[in-house]
Amino acid sequence: MPPNQSDPLSFASALSNFEAMERELGLSSWLVHGVYVWRLIRVPVFRAYLQAQGLAGIDHPDKVATSESGLKTVWHLLAHTLFRNPFLLRPRKVERVVMPHSRKRMHEGELVDPISIRAWAGCLRESSLILDSTSANDNFRLPGSPNNYAPLALGGALGMLTNFRLSRDNLIQVGEIQLRLSKTLTIRNFDLGLEQLSLEELLVRRAKYFLGMRRVYRSLFRVTKPKALYLVSGLGREAAIAAAQDLGMSTAEFQHGSISRANLSYHFEGWEYVPYFPDHLLVWGPEWLAATTIPSTCRIHSVGAPHIEDSISASRSGTVRKERTLLVLSQGPVRSKLLSAVGEFANMRPDWMITIRPHPSESTVDFAQELEKLAPGMAKKIQIDSLRSLAEASAEASIVFGVSSTAIIEAIKAGCRAAVLSDRDFPDSFQGLIKSGDVTQVSGGYDLAHKIDNLPSGSTARYFAKIVKDVTSIVEH
Repeated sequence: MPPNQSDPLSFASALSNFEAMERELGLSSWLVHGVYVWRLIRVPVFRAYLQAQGLAGIDHPDKVATSESGLKTVWHLLAHTLFRNPFLLRPRKVERVVMPHSRKRMHEGELVDPISIRAWAGCLRESSLILDSTSANDNFRLPGSPNNYAPLALGGALGMLTNFRLSRDNLIQVGEIQLRLSKTLTIRNFDLGLEQLSLEELLVRRAKYFLGMRRVYRSLFRVTKPKALYLVSGLGREAAIAAAQDLGMSTAEFQHGSISRANLSYHFEGWEYVPYFPDHLLVWGPEWLAATTIPSTCRIHSVGAPHIEDSISASRSGTVRKERTLLVLSQGPVRSKLLSAVGEFANMRPDWMITIRPHPSESTVDFAQELEKLAPGMAKKIQIDSLRSLAEASAEASIVFGVSSTAIIEAIKAGCRAAVLSDRDFPDSFQGLIKSGDVTQVSGGYDLAHKIDNLPSGSTARYFAKIVKDVTSIVEH
């Protein structure tokens, strides 16, 4: 039975309602014109469902999409098609295709994606087709590598030309989804409001895009004949995974952030079959999956996180840890709540130095204004630092404070003691560490001010396994 409409949902009840609807309507096996459509829209629909009840904020509020003039867009398409097109610019022999993260850094004098580099480092590079990607905030390109721009543009164009219409039964299913979710909310009619599309429009758009992209990637993989596909994130790349699996290639995803029940890219409770999911999941350590139902067909490998360990080791050299120094790790969806708690703490504990580190997807421009609004008079006493790496900031701070960021685990590994803000949007975050006493949960700035002097040192042993350098031997053989 759904809760009383006047009662706010908790995250747990919202997830339970959502999963019950999936089971009752058979959404995991919903097939339209050969496409498992629910798999393509499940994450944004759940996100919108949480937002409708005030259980989730807007992702990274400072990350604003940039627009280009038509002439500039055409020029970029032509330039990437001519000079960075993977159909044209590729190794003579391709053993694997790698889709790296857009966030790059220098490693041994070379610009790399530190997460996926194990799939293409050293002698592996000459037989690896790297489909580079950039973003508005991370515009650094891997030298000499083609990118994913041309396949995305071509796939999008083919998708637009694809005829994809919903039958009467499918339209009834869409209406039933809206009805079921609306019954558990305080609103009359649930609709996405995402990209200003209705649920029906989003489903059709995502399915057409998927079909177009699947055709393009099939063509690319047939031409290059790789054994395996490696991705840093499978979300939004279901077409590439499907195309690779169609051709018998192995598919593998590197962990790049937190994996939990709150992330429906990985959590599939009650699903007998999960389409378009990688064959291998390369995780940093086993504890990340403790509360998550990963598809049973996926092989899980704990391979460590050398990029994190290398950063920590390098930052410890010559850095002195400062007592009474609080490092706050921001996240877009919970920034206001976190800053409010920080302002309350700063008022009560002026003896502490406070540094806030924005998430890489956030800008620092509005931080001071928002902090001043939430905690008048405190903005000048708090430093906002986006220049240093997480490892450098963690090597100096004595306490780290946040909500659900994976950076908290990294900071503990670097030697910080930790406190996390209790938040109903992220109820399962670090429960294992909280129960074991490695992390202290606080209700707000007042609570943190009273507990901070006695926080325990924590261990992250189960979060970071022994490093496996050669992941290709796991995936390709």
